[in-house]
Amino acid sequence: MERRMKALSISEEQVMAALWACGKPATRRQIAAKLPPDCVWADSTLLNFLLRLEAKGYVRPEKQGNKNIYTPLVRRVTYCGAVSAAHLQTLYGGDLRSMVAALS
Repeated sequence: MERRMKALSISEEQVMAALWACGKPATRRQIAAKLPPDCVWADSTLLNFLLRLEAKGYVRPEKQGNKNIYTPLVRRVTYCGAVSAAHLQTLYGGDLRSMVAALS
């Protein structure tokens, strides 16, 4: 991936998508409110994913009072571009036409 981005699990991608959907730095509760309905996770599970994302360089927590506010360090468009480029190379050998054909 671009700039040596560490790969994310599907669950980590869901957390990042929820954080991006918040549109600004957000608390754990705000992030949880943006998760898809099928993500019925315990608070500790979401916090664990946020810790993993911090370790991978995707988010930065900042203590405000008794809460952490999470700021995305990678923009959605940057991540999506890097993932798409990696898939283009890995799955389609760099052949953009094959990738587009698979999507239609």
